[in-house]
Amino acid sequence: MKKKILALVLAMALVVVSLAACGGGTAPATTAAPAETTAAPAGGEEGGEATDVSNLGLTFATNDFGQGEYSLDINSWIIESVAKHVGSTADVVDNQFTVDNIITMLRSQLSKNPDGVCMIGIAETVFPAIQQACDEAKVPYAFFATPPVEEDVAAMEEDELYAGTVLFEPEEEAAYLAQKAYDAGCRKAVLLAGAQGDYNHDHRIIGFTNKFEELGGEVLDYARCDNPGQGDEKGSNLLSANKDADCAIGMGAGYITSLEGIRDKMGLDYKIYGCDTTPNLIQDVIDGKVEIISCGANTGAGFATILLINKILGHPILDERGKAPFTKALSLYFCDASNCEKFQKFWDECQRDPLTQEEVMALIGPDVTYEQFIQALENHAEDTYAKIDKY
Repeated sequence: MKKKILALVLAMALVVVSLAACGGGTAPATTAAPAETTAAPAGGEEGGEATDVSNLGLTFATNDFGQGEYSLDINSWIIESVAKHVGSTADVVDNQFTVDNIITMLRSQLSKNPDGVCMIGIAETVFPAIQQACDEAKVPYAFFATPPVEEDVAAMEEDELYAGTVLFEPEEEAAYLAQKAYDAGCRKAVLLAGAQGDYNHDHRIIGFTNKFEELGGEVLDYARCDNPGQGDEKGSNLLSANKDADCAIGMGAGYITSLEGIRDKMGLDYKIYGCDTTPNLIQDVIDGKVEIISCGANTGAGFATILLINKILGHPILDERGKAPFTKALSLYFCDASNCEKFQKFWDECQRDPLTQEEVMALIGPDVTYEQFIQALENHAEDTYAKIDKY
């Protein structure tokens, strides 16, 4: 298995594919004082009229890499929610699970003169093309969910139109699941994931494998799928060859569902853990069919939109080097047997609006610091657990 992981790490630097990305609470963090509802005028001019942040009238261009796939759709819903909180709108296009469509459709969106662009890039080669298109149109841009390569990040940091990138740590996400699976008595695991080259799935495999084997477990094998539609076939082959597995991990929502069906069809007995959340999967946790699912990665789309808004209004949030943030500080939260009943009520009400208007407003304004923004990302899990606990 170590050889497969080494091969995966090497391949990640070489392979780019067209695919879908994904994709018990603690005490709440101290609530920050509400921000003022006015911000500096666009362009950062001093002495201008104050801007009503609740009624900006902006348009944000964004992409849904594949409409109909819940874990992708929710990104654009969250951007639309943040836009609504500031009296603005989002222009959403469906890339139809095709990387080439990202740039083609973005150029069409840019022809309509949006105020900013907030994108999920999916493939590493796309990021420089997005930057070039936005530079040509002189439109600020931000990213979420998947990162560019380091060289492209360095180039974007020198671009005055770049607002930043908000990410989570997929290796830490999967390592948490590995710890929970091992603590539950699991010792032999199989993994079902999206195509090689999907940043989050690649790193989820690495994170789970490293932690599980460090604890003394064994990852018997993993299977990669070009799209969620291959999950049943690839998963069946995986489990047919590893019937002694006592746990199976789906690296995306569709793959969790496939593992459930395979277990029932083949009459096997293994625990299921997974990355990403859907309403059906929350019910499966309640019913005891799935042990734990991760949540919150999609809120990065909302936080990236906040960076974009500050950039557009002329008071960008900058790190200690004076650069637009490139951060993996977004904390995730989890749905399990201890909180699933309350979690379902929370999700039914808040899945499209994980950030309240007050939370959004608190991070928009000339006085908002990089440290405050990072703290909001780090506290996201604790803040969400506090919301869930109220149900």
